[in-house]
Amino acid sequence: MERAKTIRTNVAELSFDERGFIRLKLLNTDSVFDLAEAKNQFEAARILSNNQPYKVLVDTRQAFVTPDKEAENFITQAQFRKAEAIIITSLHYRIIAKFYVKRLKHIHVKVFRNEGEAIDWLLSLSI
Repeated sequence: MERAKTIRTNVAELSFDERGFIRLKLLNTDSVFDLAEAKNQFEAARILSNNQPYKVLVDTRQAFVTPDKEAENFITQAQFRKAEAIIITSLHYRIIAKFYVKRLKHIHVKVFRNEGEAIDWLLSLSI
């Protein structure tokens, strides 16, 4: 079965990178990032990964939207990810990421300013 190329939700665009990870780019939108949106993103990632646990590169550089409390709780509890590299350049997302990373005890997660370093880290993990 051929993988879907790109799936777009209200606040994100997800695609499978042939190097073995999901790219999740948060969009510049005023849409609501609620529980339904979080579930849509995880369903898209599940489809893109062919139902296999996956690594994910989250790009927040163009984003203005943040998850609400219910969405954040869902995201931090979701079990299907193996690792998450987050690209952050804004102070707003850096503050949010500090708390987010502390809640993710069950997967490898790291914050980066540079996309290349984030990808290198994801690819270096043998999980």
